[in-house]
Amino acid sequence: MKHVLVLLLTRLQNHKTDKFKKGFVNFSYYYMALEKEGTGPDAYWDLYETVQAGLFVTFLKSIWLTEAQKVSGRIERKTCAVALIRLLTGCKKVTEGTNFDAVW
Repeated sequence: MKHVLVLLLTRLQNHKTDKFKKGFVNFSYYYMALEKEGTGPDAYWDLYETVQAGLFVTFLKSIWLTEAQKVSGRIERKTCAVALIRLLTGCKKVTEGTNFDAVW
């Protein structure tokens, strides 16, 4: 999964289009909203940290939170809400306070 994420991040950095950005953000929210083993906010945070330390917090601040206001569609908005709620309440890195200050 790390190699796929690196490809997506490279595409996002080099050829950013609104359609790709929207799809990437929706995929991110969907991945964090899933309740299967190996998914969720902790797994997604760890995946970003394997690429580069501090990358998850950077994306959270610069892309996901700003794009959350622009999510359209009933199902996409629900997925976004569930993902952000799971991030705030179910992510060990946030609830245990290890990286909570970095996020806020």
